[in-house]
Amino acid sequence: AVRAGIIPHLMNIIDTNSPLKQFALEIILDLGKIPGGRAELSKMNGVEYYLDLLHNYTNWRVNTFDVLSLWVRDDPQVQEILSQPSNLEKLVSVFISSSQPIFVNI
Repeated sequence: AVRAGIIPHLMNIIDTNSPLKQFALEIILDLGKIPGGRAELSKMNGVEYYLDLLHNYTNWRVNTFDVLSLWVRDDPQVQEILSQPSNLEKLVSVFISSSQPIFVNI
């Protein structure tokens, strides 16, 4: 499915607030857990997209952080992307805006 081009369609479903959004979120996060999925996501600014998911979908933050942590571990370029000032600002804002201690185990 990844090689067939499902990722842009999933992103579109999520971004257009489709009724299938929750389903698409689950799939796109699962794709980020596998090397082939991450490779395709990288071609579409996947790290930045996941940072936007962190900001926009509070119920999915822990899952999104899990995927980003896997990605950082497996790909040194992800750390460079996350270190960019605009992306660091996004990460910090997620922690600041969290009203519940959802990141206790991180």
